[in-house]
Amino acid sequence: QVFRDYGFHPLVQRWIIGQCLCVDERTISSYGIRRDGDTAFLYLLLAKTAELTEQRYEEDQAQLMLNSTSSLTNSASAEEKRKYNTLPNMSPKKEWLFLASATRVCSLQAGWSCPKCTFINKPTRPGCEMCSTDRPADYVVPGSYKPDEMELWRMQQEQEGILQYQQ
Repeated sequence: QVFRDYGFHPLVQRWIIGQCLCVDERTISSYGIRRDGDTAFLYLLLAKTAELTEQRYEEDQAQLMLNSTSSLTNSASAEEKRKYNTLPNMSPKKEWLFLASATRVCSLQAGWSCPKCTFINKPTRPGCEMCSTDRPADYVVPGSYKPDEMELWRMQQEQEGILQYQQ
């Protein structure tokens, strides 16, 4: 996601969650990221330090573009598509573990998923807590939703800021 949206290759990314250096074999939920307000830090290495060559970066970026533009409705099976892939498979099992975990987390928590970084934000939050992307215009806060103390405090601060601005 970070590579696709911001251009930072996975080899230069180092994620820190709960004082742990994250590894690909684990999901973010296994590190304790379960709800709005949980903290994750992204550190970026120099390409040279990560031994990322310009050629590898360009090849992986081209593959990413191919994957994002290829149609999922194509009649060819996933196995047939893999035969023609020129780059090594990027471990789909890890992706499935992450997606399964993310789906489970999302179904347990009220809120909206950021269209840019996929973070699950509290329903009343106007923008993403992680990347500041605006809440989707069509999102409606559930009528039965009860904000917690931190969210009530944030909403009060926003109101006070608006009142001060208007004066």
